[in-house]
Amino acid sequence: MASSSESFFFRALEEKTEKARAAVQRCVSVFLSTNNSSRVEAATQAASAVSLIVDMLSAQDRPYWLSPLHNNLRTAAADPEGRDGLNGIQEIANTFQGALNSHKWKLTEANPADGFDFDSMYNKYKKENRIPELFEEIISLLNEIANSGQLDSISALTELRRVIATLEKAKNGSYFATRNAWHFVTNWFKNSGWEMLSDIPLLGAVTRGLRKTLEDMDHGMTDLHTQIQDELQTKIAKDFPRIEYTSPDLPRIEHSPQTQVEQSN
Repeated sequence: MASSSESFFFRALEEKTEKARAAVQRCVSVFLSTNNSSRVEAATQAASAVSLIVDMLSAQDRPYWLSPLHNNLRTAAADPEGRDGLNGIQEIANTFQGALNSHKWKLTEANPADGFDFDSMYNKYKKENRIPELFEEIISLLNEIANSGQLDSISALTELRRVIATLEKAKNGSYFATRNAWHFVTNWFKNSGWEMLSDIPLLGAVTRGLRKTLEDMDHGMTDLHTQIQDELQTKIAKDFPRIEYTSPDLPRIEHSPQTQVEQSN
């Protein structure tokens, strides 16, 4: 349903169109008659009437015939006896006047601007950056640790399995689900995960592989966000607020000498 301002605009446009039709009809009649004294006045009035329509519409909303009609009328007003002026009136009579008289204006509701589909962009770039593959590798390595029998704390094992379950749910999820799961997991590693693993020297090879995979995931997520940002930038004419991604700055795993001696005995 048109708003009050749209209805007002439409009524004004219709009114100006009716006046333009009458003015153009009079102009054509004057030029086709033997009385040449009123040609300048008639063409000037018709050009002014059509100009009011031109000024109301953006370039993309003007029908194809409106600008040529306007230009021909101005030419006829400037040179009513010359070839260009007379040819312009003839073209109006043959083509543009009929288009003006039969034209019906329509108000159409503008389609809402399309939002940015982050999931679509994420799906486009995630395989390129090995995101699904790296998620699977992380899950596999964490399962290996959980099933190793080296975790002697029930709470630690429960915590680790919760992390694995989080990754399982998010690995095929949306852009925001995946991103949030990744931040959750990296925060867990920084806060307690690495400390827990550093107490298990027998899992050194697994944890080193895990760290390498996490670093690869970090690089992949960084590149992914850069690509999404670049695509967003191409869709708009001005700078778009950056899609921030902060690397987790994963700490190193250091096994204590005391623990290593105990394991070797």
